[in-house]
Amino acid sequence: MAPRLQGWPWVVVIWLAAVALLTAHLGDVPLRDWDESLVARVSLEISRRSWPHNLLPTLWDQAYLNKPPLVHGLIAAVLALWNGVHSGAITGGPPPPEWLVRCVPALLSSLVVPLVALVQARLRPEDRLAPMATAPVALTLLPLMRHGRLAMLDGTLISAMTLQWWTLLSLARQPSRLAICRGVCWPVWPAPPSCCSSSSGVAAAAWSLPAAGV
Repeated sequence: MAPRLQGWPWVVVIWLAAVALLTAHLGDVPLRDWDESLVARVSLEISRRSWPHNLLPTLWDQAYLNKPPLVHGLIAAVLALWNGVHSGAITGGPPPPEWLVRCVPALLSSLVVPLVALVQARLRPEDRLAPMATAPVALTLLPLMRHGRLAMLDGTLISAMTLQWWTLLSLARQPSRLAICRGVCWPVWPAPPSCCSSSSGVAAAAWSLPAAGV
């Protein structure tokens, strides 16, 4: 029988605290040169294109092949909504505010808090306090509380890797979760982590599926 996450209301409260911390004062400082400005520019160009041209990310009208485009696309969707309200932004008006560019990575990064609790619930199904104690510890992680507040892929990458570990731990009971996780997380991972995660996923599947009778 699959272990249930005990004390889930407390985990939800910790996650809401993470959302509040990660989204507070996002627009107080300008975007950092190179990392954040690169993500913001690619997202802005995606948001200004129509379907299906926005499927190909560009940087200064040149193909952008540096990082997977899922986070850029989500930021672009938010920018497109903002452009719909402030139509001048589409035709070269004032750029979108910094907090708008950073809010999507911040929200995605906050998901690591409940996901870590789910992983701990799988690792220690009989310990009711372990998930509730692990979730607050996640609030102290540097990739979450610093990088998660920036328009970068670091925080989202941590959430995607934690989601993969949870699905791998659930593989023997629900093998379909691995395929769903792979489809969701693949556009987030750069090439080296993607290759490593694929290898570990194949190894875990080969070990777990026979035991599950699949």
